[in-house]
Amino acid sequence: MKNLLLFDVKDLGFFSEEVRKYVADQLTVDMLKRFTLPKPGQVDVTEQVLLKLPDKPHLAIMKHVTGCTEQCPICHVPCDNMTRQHEKHRAELHYPEGVVGCATGPHGRLVCSICTSIVTTDEIYYDGKNYKKYKNHQKDFPNWIIQPIQNDSPIKYWQWVMNRFNKDFAQLYDRREAELPRGWTKITKQEAIEDLRQAYATNTRAEHSSRN
Repeated sequence: MKNLLLFDVKDLGFFSEEVRKYVADQLTVDMLKRFTLPKPGQVDVTEQVLLKLPDKPHLAIMKHVTGCTEQCPICHVPCDNMTRQHEKHRAELHYPEGVVGCATGPHGRLVCSICTSIVTTDEIYYDGKNYKKYKNHQKDFPNWIIQPIQNDSPIKYWQWVMNRFNKDFAQLYDRREAELPRGWTKITKQEAIEDLRQAYATNTRAEHSSRN
């Protein structure tokens, strides 16, 4: 039986507005943040997790404060487009879905897959009303372009985050801890930070080139 991935939109709105001031001083204007208010009772746990993250990109790295504010309906990554005048949204660096509470069923294990990979499979998710296949994402989310890439993985930074805060995320979402690929557990904090910086520097250059 295929894994049943639980995707509940209400699980995405848990970030503390208070984290903004910690973030703005750490990253460039291309990595400004936007956070939504947490659920009641989750503020303390969320802040403890977010404030421990090196370079503090958290789950909402924005390409520009005046850019697009739309977020991936699956993993909540912000749209990469730096202008508001566009019909289709996209993101190059999706997050592991376990970061936003996606699991193998109610109270199941958090999952490590990212959107670009899971849309190539027959896995299904629950949108709060119906069960749907990720491969039909273009029908379900017509305004988002998610490039299918088989066996794609998140950048090392998010692999490190999933390993470092696996237990915290499980407690936050009332899920079981994710079963992580072995390589994810060997990534150091410094390797994670360097990979994050390189990834977003490359993505920013590509974005500027596409606009010129």
